Amino acid sequence: MGQNDFTDGTILFSSDLGENWSSQGVYSNPLNSVDFISSTSGWAVGDSGIILHTTNGGVSFVDDVTTQPTEFILEQNYPNPFNPSTVISYQLPVSSDVTLNVYDILGNEIATLVDEYKPARRYEVEFSGHSDEGQNLSSGVYFYRLQAGDFVQTKKMILLK
Repeated sequence: MGQNDFTDGTILFSSDLGENWSSQGVYSNPLNSVDFISSTSGWAVGDSGIILHTTNGGVSFVDDVTTQPTEFILEQNYPNPFNPSTVISYQLPVSSDVTLNVYDILGNEIATLVDEYKPARRYEVEFSGHSDEGQNLSSGVYFYRLQAGDFVQTKKMILLK
């Protein structure tokens, strides 16, 4: 394969540790980088921010610019149970103030993952199994709660060490 600076928006994929590469398409805007937070979840970043995301390790990407969510969704974290980290995905059909917090089994808030105004689109946040104070959490059941405008939903996750 010839030299490529990837400013043409080309996304390449390898399933064999870089021995062979296949094109996953060309995005019309230049890409600055492609980053992964786990073996399956990642995003491509352009001049205007995140423009593509993947949840299948880069086999395919979803266009975040033209794919507008139609409803609020808080997805089950993956993996669950988890150790040492997990990914929490959610989507917003409208821009709003968003909070995403983690609670212990007694209802004590232990971590704030998001607390800011967010534009309408899909998001993924990594939770590292640590409190806001940096303490390692013990094995057990935890809850994460998304509040965006009038939408509120809570889901359960399990940390196994």
